[in-house]
Amino acid sequence: MNLHKARLYSASRLSDLALTELNIDNALIERVGESQYQKTIAGRVYLVVEVQYAIFPSQLGSLTIPALRFSGYEVSGRTSFFNRGNRVIRTTEAHTVTVAALPDGQPAAGWMPATEVTLEEQWSAAPDSLTVGEPITRTLTLTASGLTGAQLAPLPAADGDGFKSYPDQAKLSETSDSRGVVGQRIESTAIVPQQPGELTLPAITVNWWDTASDRPRRATLPERTVTVAA
Repeated sequence: MNLHKARLYSASRLSDLALTELNIDNALIERVGESQYQKTIAGRVYLVVEVQYAIFPSQLGSLTIPALRFSGYEVSGRTSFFNRGNRVIRTTEAHTVTVAALPDGQPAAGWMPATEVTLEEQWSAAPDSLTVGEPITRTLTLTASGLTGAQLAPLPAADGDGFKSYPDQAKLSETSDSRGVVGQRIESTAIVPQQPGELTLPAITVNWWDTASDRPRRATLPERTVTVAA
């Protein structure tokens, strides 16, 4: 993910402010923030309009971020519905960035570059003691800062002996703020023990790439052993 910011500085108030859409070939774009604030430059107060985008390239090589155009009307004491003041049009500069290849040894399938990844579990009931034939639902939540929900790879299947599992359809979502996009993948599975005794659920590990430290990392839920009653 690459964060791109476009800013407009104006010494006067503006109305009917508009901004052209950001469109880039071979990239997914999410508008993650928009704000207005004041900033003093060389003793003069400016109104700053800032728009932020998260850009997810899908192809290697050069990626051109095109210019964006702000437009609006200056607000003054004489401004009215029929006379909106002088029109203001400003254009940002275009930028070209290089999209690098994956690090050596990293597979394209399941590639997850992020700044933070967490893996959590919840149960529909206490998993300390189970009963043969009675289902219990295990819900796994994978959260990644810097990816959309659709970019999160499916979690490894928790297959093992002594139980049957019935996975539900995964739920994908994302939220956006000034820091970027946070994606989430939720997978729920009904687990039905088939025999009494000890039941071991294998560990679940998700490999991801830490873009802040530029190194591989893992998010893991440890192996869990529970007792199944007859």
